[in-house]
Amino acid sequence: MTLPLSEYNRLTDLARPPVPTAVPPVEAVLSSADLRVRVEESRYGLEFLVYGRTGWPHTVALPHPSPRNRLWLRRNAWFEAELLPALRGRVAAVLERAVVEAA
Repeated sequence: MTLPLSEYNRLTDLARPPVPTAVPPVEAVLSSADLRVRVEESRYGLEFLVYGRTGWPHTVALPHPSPRNRLWLRRNAWFEAELLPALRGRVAAVLERAVVEAA
């Protein structure tokens, strides 16, 4: 079977998933971001650090509760000062809603 090019293009356009045009549903609030580049002789390193509530409130990255992370917690005081209280409030709201729905 042979199709004209216009019909082929029409069918391939129908088969492609639509391109999202709306804003993504995940909220992201950045307080700061750093780009660090290190060059040593023939090697290089690249690090992109993002600080803030990326993915909030659906996704929250938490450090492992290990004594080795004390240094990280000291260097990132925003975590305990800003994110933990907001996370506690979010968990309380979700649990409260679950209790109301169960009743």
